[in-house]
Amino acid sequence: MQATPEHLTMLSELLTQSLSPNPEIRHPAEKTLDSSELQSGFLFLVMTLVASDAAAMHVRQAAGVYFKNVIKKRWTEVSKAAFNPQSSHQGLIHVFRFVILVLAGE
Repeated sequence: MQATPEHLTMLSELLTQSLSPNPEIRHPAEKTLDSSELQSGFLFLVMTLVASDAAAMHVRQAAGVYFKNVIKKRWTEVSKAAFNPQSSHQGLIHVFRFVILVLAGE
């Protein structure tokens, strides 16, 4: 998936819907995000949105949190199978720091 304006708009809308207090709006958006997370290039698209000055701050923050949650979930799956838990936590901490720096604009 490439970072086209159409894809960024679609992702921005999904992330906004995922923040809705209305479960009829939120749940379909969450399901779409969950089914998209393993598509090639999707997480790059998410991080492109995090770094985009054109996106609203609530969308950038939602994208950062979403990225963190996907990494945390996938890292846990991989670390259980192949890595020392201590080393996987160190890597996860670096990912969190990266997301925070991107959101802070540094």
